[in-house]
Amino acid sequence: MKIQNIVNILENIAPLEYSLDWDNCGLQVGNLSEKLEKISIALTPTVDIVQKAIDNGSNLLITHHPMIFKSIKSINTKTPIGKMISLAMSNNLTVYTLHTNFDSAKTGLNYSIAKGLGLDNIEVLSVSGYNPKYKLVTFVPEEYTLKIVNELSNAGAGNIGKFSHRSYITAGISTLSDGNAEINNLDLSKDSEDKLEMTVPKNKLNKVIQILKESHPYEEVLYDIFEIEDKEDVYGIGTVGEFYTPFNLIEIIEMVKRNLNISNLSFVGDSKKSIEKVAICTGSGASLIKDAKSKGADLYITGDIKYHDAIDAIEMDLALIDATHYSTEIISVNFLAKYIKKHLKSEIEVFELIEKNPFSYA
Repeated sequence: MKIQNIVNILENIAPLEYSLDWDNCGLQVGNLSEKLEKISIALTPTVDIVQKAIDNGSNLLITHHPMIFKSIKSINTKTPIGKMISLAMSNNLTVYTLHTNFDSAKTGLNYSIAKGLGLDNIEVLSVSGYNPKYKLVTFVPEEYTLKIVNELSNAGAGNIGKFSHRSYITAGISTLSDGNAEINNLDLSKDSEDKLEMTVPKNKLNKVIQILKESHPYEEVLYDIFEIEDKEDVYGIGTVGEFYTPFNLIEIIEMVKRNLNISNLSFVGDSKKSIEKVAICTGSGASLIKDAKSKGADLYITGDIKYHDAIDAIEMDLALIDATHYSTEIISVNFLAKYIKKHLKSEIEVFELIEKNPFSYA
């Protein structure tokens, strides 16, 4: 198994096109074509984390925060970034990052926290793009149709909402000639064929076409691709969801502490305030306070809230919970470890490297 195989698995939930323009997601250092040995997963690629990954024999380190965030003009090994790059390259360690593309993933951290709190009707907080869809049309001998539907569905076609394997099949007749004889009624062969139609998201299109060619019984496969004008399948940062039964703010605070394993947190608003709709943004999300309010949220859960952010929220009658940058994102380590183990078909050791919260509380 190559490192690229794991990257493909990761990009199934967090395609690189989900990344925000200012971000640096994807390969940071190394070679994706190397044979995969062991995997380490961490929140931030510090010098200590990189060394631990090397010490446990990993040749792939997956992080949430990028190793190379701002542009660099030189690699000075006396600086932390220079030392990290030098350590990784001299020890054949590939570093790969899922940052805002993971934040934007529909089944990523924001969604995970929302579901953990029991929220329903979950949607995107701040839309940054949409997933174009395509209709794949092909023709299959009727005895192969359901097999092809299954293969294409496993590759990502035909998934609509909660449903999978969605297709439309029309029975028909195909005609064929080898082209060598003069065409007349006797030269044409006539066979039963199904017209198969399935929707495919843009990020799965190439894979679906590849699987179609590999699984189709014909040497030359006929197919058409049509773009679908549908901008409802959006992606972006954060989530917004609703409680079936409202809770008081103080009750939700205890839920957040329990779900994110936090002993203490700060909040803004009346502890008895009734909360029905909640917005969530992991990491540093104070810039989306107005978005949370415009979406009708009664409460916004994020990290790195500053004094003036709190004042603005009070003026908007929006409750805030600062669950800290660290606590809302350190859960990415276990999330990704479980996801990778679920999809691995071979025995590859996966290490969860948990860095210490840089803040202490007295």
